[in-house]
Amino acid sequence: MEIRKDKYVVYKNEFNNHYTYNDEYVFFNAFLPHLTRNYCGNFSIDMKGKVSAITPKNSEIQDLLSSKKGVGELVFKYILNYQVLAELSSSSKSITSDEVRSLSEALKMFIFYHKQCEDEIASLLGASNFKKENYDSDHYLLGTIDRTIWDKLIALTKMYDLSSDRDELGKYNYTGYHIIMYNLEIEAGYNIKMWIDAIEHLSTDKEVMLGWKIPGDFESKLVVEKLIFNAQESYNFLHNTMIPKALSIFKG
Repeated sequence: MEIRKDKYVVYKNEFNNHYTYNDEYVFFNAFLPHLTRNYCGNFSIDMKGKVSAITPKNSEIQDLLSSKKGVGELVFKYILNYQVLAELSSSSKSITSDEVRSLSEALKMFIFYHKQCEDEIASLLGASNFKKENYDSDHYLLGTIDRTIWDKLIALTKMYDLSSDRDELGKYNYTGYHIIMYNLEIEAGYNIKMWIDAIEHLSTDKEVMLGWKIPGDFESKLVVEKLIFNAQESYNFLHNTMIPKALSIFKG
C-alpha cells in the first residue's frame, strides 16, 4: 500500500512501514510501527541548511505521541522575532517561522500514521480491547483475577506439564510463575501458543494483574497465521476453559 501526496509519502508492506515528508525546509524520515519489524516508530529530521540532523530518543518520541498538548505547544519552547527553539532533541537548534510550519506539519502527519499503524498492529494481535502499561511494555494487560485462582492455574500447568501423560487441556511448561502453553504442532522454532504472566507490581495480596506476553517481532506473524493465540483468544481460553477446569479440580 502506498499513499503519495504533494509533500509526503507513506508506504506499508511486509518488510516495513515508512513515512517521509520533504519540502524546501524539512526532510523528515520515519519508520512507523510494523508487526514483524518494530512496534515503536522512530524518525530523524533534517532541517535543510542546518549543520546536523535531529534524531530524538525513543522516550522523546513517545512523549510526543502520548502528549495531550498540541504539536506546536509541545515541540517549540518559544517564538521570538520569528526564531523558534525546537526541543525535539537534547541538542536544540534555532529555526525560522517557515521551518516551524513545515516541521509542525511533518510531525502532525507522523503522529497520525504512527497511531494508525499502532491500531492496525493491536487489531492483528487481538489486543484492541486491552492496553499496555507503557509504550515499551512487552505485555498487554488482561485485567485481574483472585490470587487464589492464579495459584490454582499454576497448579494446573504442573498437572499438564510436558512431563505428564495428560494433554486434553494442552501441554504446558510448569515454572511456578508463568502460564506457558505449547503448540506441539510446530516442530521447529517458536512454539509457545500462549504466555500469560502475573504483573506483580500491578497486583495486590488478593488480586493478580494478568499480562499477555507479546510475541517478538518475527514471531508475531504466527498470530496472524493462527498458530498461536492472540490476546483476545488467550483471555477467552483462560476464562472459559482454564479457570473453570482449575476450580473444578482444586476445590476449596
